[in-house]
Amino acid sequence: MSESKELPSQEEFEYICDICREECGKRHKRNHRVSSLESCFQCKVCKKPFSMGFVTRKFKMIPKKETYTCEICKKSYKTEAYLKYHSLKHSNDWPCWCSTCKKGFAFPYLLEVHMRAHEDELEIECSICSAKFGSKKDLNIHNLTHSEEYKWKCKVCLKSFQFVSEIKQHMREHESSE
Repeated sequence: MSESKELPSQEEFEYICDICREECGKRHKRNHRVSSLESCFQCKVCKKPFSMGFVTRKFKMIPKKETYTCEICKKSYKTEAYLKYHSLKHSNDWPCWCSTCKKGFAFPYLLEVHMRAHEDELEIECSICSAKFGSKKDLNIHNLTHSEEYKWKCKVCLKSFQFVSEIKQHMREHESSE
C-alpha cells in the first residue's frame, strides 16, 4: 500500500485555477499541474475552490538590506563605518593630518603611506600650477583640481575644491598662516 501524500500548505504554495491562469496570460511560468477528485484547492486570484489547476511556490520577499545615506550628498553606503569615513570628506574633520601639505586622513596608516610621497624626490611637475608629485598617478589625481568638477576655487592660491566645506577649511589654513 502506498502512503497518502499530504498536500503542500497554503503558506508554502499558491494555487491558481485554469480560468485565472488563462486570464493572467500564463505569467506563472514556474508551476505544476495539480488535480484532485474534489475541489480542494483555492485559487489565489478568484478565491474559488477548484479541482484542476496549477501550483507554484510562493516567492519569498528578501528584506532590503539597511543602507546608510549621507545627508549632504545623498550617497548610500552598506555600513555605518563607510558613511562615517565618507562624512569626513564633507566636514574636513580628519583625525590625522599631513603636516607638510595639510591633507587629512581617517587612519594613521594612511597618513604613513602618504608621508612616503613627501620623503621621495618629487620629480613630476604640474604644468598648470607647478606643484610637484612623486608619481604620475598623484599628478593625475591633482589635475582634477583644475577641472570643472571642482567648482570652488581659492582666490589666494587658486587651488580648487569639490565641496564648499573643503574650501572653508582651506581658507582657515590661509588665515592661520598669515
